[in-house]
Amino acid sequence: MKLNTEKKSARRRRKKIFRDSIFQKGNCLTFKLENDRYGGAMVLESEQQTEYGMNLIAITTIAKPTRPTTKDFESADVLIQKEQTMPGKYVDREMVSWYYAEFYRQANTTFEVICQLEVKRKFHFDNDYTGSSTWDMIPTYMNRNEEFINQWGKPDKRLKRQYSFSSQNEKL
Repeated sequence: MKLNTEKKSARRRRKKIFRDSIFQKGNCLTFKLENDRYGGAMVLESEQQTEYGMNLIAITTIAKPTRPTTKDFESADVLIQKEQTMPGKYVDREMVSWYYAEFYRQANTTFEVICQLEVKRKFHFDNDYTGSSTWDMIPTYMNRNEEFINQWGKPDKRLKRQYSFSSQNEKL
């Protein structure tokens, strides 16, 4: 019995595909929630020509009956929810995650860019916010926020304007 046979030709190396992120750093996004309200999220970082084309997105506390404005984003807090680390022990976790460009087309959620704010801080995929998520989880976190508060209580901390935003323009 022969375990190792030589091949006629070597297998071709797979060429890496480089992607740009879906949204640009500073984009303020809105999306529809289950209750016909609009939620908001801010793009904190975007990668260009990388293997994954990641966006770092912070979900905000915006939940309005109409599309949010630049002022809404400038005054918004980052959404924080209680997360269980051990049985009976909960910690506050800001809803900031990386999102892959590759999986954007598979999402059922439609995102609309409302405005552009300047994000002064630079984030790196290897060091900042190691979690990643699917695009459809962005509205899901907001849709379940009230349920989380009722079950585990309000967060103890609040993140407001931690990322140094300054307005560049209203509608893109």
